[in-house]
Amino acid sequence: MQKDAKMVDNNKKPTPKAGVKKKVTVEQEVNQQYNIISEIGRGAFSAVYLAEQKDSKVHRAIKVINKATIGMDDKNEKRIRTEVAILKQVSHPNIIPLYDVIETKNYIYLIMELVDGGELFDKIVAKGCYSEKEACTVVRNIVSAIDYLHKHHIVHRDLKPENLLVKTSDDTHVMISDFGLSRILTEQSLMSTACGTPYYVAPEIVTASGKYGSKVDLWSIGVVTYFLLAGFPPFMGDNLQEIVEQIMDADYEFPDPYWTDISAEAKSFVSKLLVVDPDKRMSAEEALQHPWLQVGKASEKPRQITESLKKNNEKIKKENMSRQHSL
Repeated sequence: MQKDAKMVDNNKKPTPKAGVKKKVTVEQEVNQQYNIISEIGRGAFSAVYLAEQKDSKVHRAIKVINKATIGMDDKNEKRIRTEVAILKQVSHPNIIPLYDVIETKNYIYLIMELVDGGELFDKIVAKGCYSEKEACTVVRNIVSAIDYLHKHHIVHRDLKPENLLVKTSDDTHVMISDFGLSRILTEQSLMSTACGTPYYVAPEIVTASGKYGSKVDLWSIGVVTYFLLAGFPPFMGDNLQEIVEQIMDADYEFPDPYWTDISAEAKSFVSKLLVVDPDKRMSAEEALQHPWLQVGKASEKPRQITESLKKNNEKIKKENMSRQHSL
């Protein structure tokens, strides 16, 4: 592992519950169009608010980026401009839409669709894990969106349950959010920056010893799929070093009883994504054709969810929120 390779865990900090009223001051340019109702999320460099459009009475989510907090140097400005550029050009039912951008001297306001069901991670914690049929629907939606992005030469680079939002009415309808680490590539270009979130990051990013491409997103989908089905991630340890060593060797298992009733097709799907060599890893297009994602192939057997599994998930959530790592 390269000593100078760095990777930051961008997990969000605990946030107030949606609907909890909090006095919020926004600039005139935003106040003219929106009533800010409450804070619904907060990260290291931004906050997300529930807002009502004054004319239409439609609810929106407004992501507020404080320029002073992030330090608008060339690197950070490029990251924000890239996120905005990507959101402006994409249109897919499983990617959160950007409706407007309002920029002032001190802030950037991203006006986005309100996805009211919260993070997929919280749903996994609450449920223990998804049924295989539910997980199949969720993963098919994610892979469809990533296939769309890759065909438009966009790599997300930070896919994780915290960046997948669900609707209250249907917790299998996921929408990809947070494109802060995403990149727009030319057909021949590759990336070399070590970034992402430890539990979900691909081995080729961890090494930072060379270039990597869009298949880093497929590794992350493999981790998310495993998490959905088992209720815990495939790579776990008492510290970052242990997690990294497991990732580098793709050292994971399908332990009973958590995987007893999971189909062979589901295990095959995960196994073809959690492959160390990206050249041997499925692409998004290939993943969409895998038998497990075909309608009616996923098992419908009921899952046995234990309280200990739910508590374990809650522990992982707390660790994710508090952990700041450098590789």
